[in-house]
Amino acid sequence: MKIQIIGYSGSGKSTLAKTLGEYYKIPY
Repeated sequence: MKIQIIGYSGSGKSTLAKTLGEYYKIPY
């Protein structure tokens, strides 16, 4: 599964990706 998160620099994309990865048990 690939999920693309788009946003400005510093908007929390990496934090959101890590949180989603932990929640759904998928590698980040």
